[in-house]
Amino acid sequence: MKKRRKKKQKQNKTKRSIRPVLLILFTILMTISGITVGLLELYKYLNRSPYLRIKKVIVLSHEDQLRRYVMGVLKPQARYMNIIFFDADEIKKRIEMHPWIKSVDIKKQFPDTLIINIKKEIPRALVSLGNDLFYVDTDGYMFKKVRHGEHIDLPVITGLMPNDENFKKRIKKAIKILHTFKETDHYASKISEVYITRYGNVHLYLYNKPIEVIVSHDIDGMDKREVSKKLQSLKKVLNYFSNYAQIRPTFIDLDSIKNGAIIGLSK
Repeated sequence: MKKRRKKKQKQNKTKRSIRPVLLILFTILMTISGITVGLLELYKYLNRSPYLRIKKVIVLSHEDQLRRYVMGVLKPQARYMNIIFFDADEIKKRIEMHPWIKSVDIKKQFPDTLIINIKKEIPRALVSLGNDLFYVDTDGYMFKKVRHGEHIDLPVITGLMPNDENFKKRIKKAIKILHTFKETDHYASKISEVYITRYGNVHLYLYNKPIEVIVSHDIDGMDKREVSKKLQSLKKVLNYFSNYAQIRPTFIDLDSIKNGAIIGLSK
């Protein structure tokens, strides 16, 4: 009898100890439910709030055509849309599909304004592939095919093939050569073509002068310092022959002789 009574007392004690735990769990669940409902109501409020609707879009670009393009992309997406839930990354991807747009930065200015900064592609040269020409930027990225009738006044990079192992690397090297010439002297404006052979030889051709200039036999090993040095050598040669109208160089090799040049003259 005593054993039965002790067992019953033990069971009652266990039940009493479980009740507070259940009460705590119930309280936690109710709290979580309340928070969830509150967040849901907040979401609905923010989504419906006219205060957070996009009312103004500022497109920072000097090109009217690009501004119109951006507004055309935004029109079905941004009108009356809540600025908090506006998917800037998706719109950024869509805008950057335009070949003349290099990058896009979209900022949300609360409560109702989008600021879109457009960075335009700047062509530094053209790359000749087969019968086609392509605009290429500073990074060596060919971003657009040249259309028939487009006015072009850029040097052309020739001799490369897309399946060449160092194709993109050599395009970037050619761009750096042009940039160094432009940065150092006005001769960059006189370069009409950069011809790169499969072996890495670099030949320059000048505007209004039938002169072939071999700058290097190893484009992969050239750096800015070497390009500047070759430019100074080219200046000396051209300045020297500018004093002799009857003698015109047609070929200048700046790489075969150390601190000198091999020059071919017209007959």
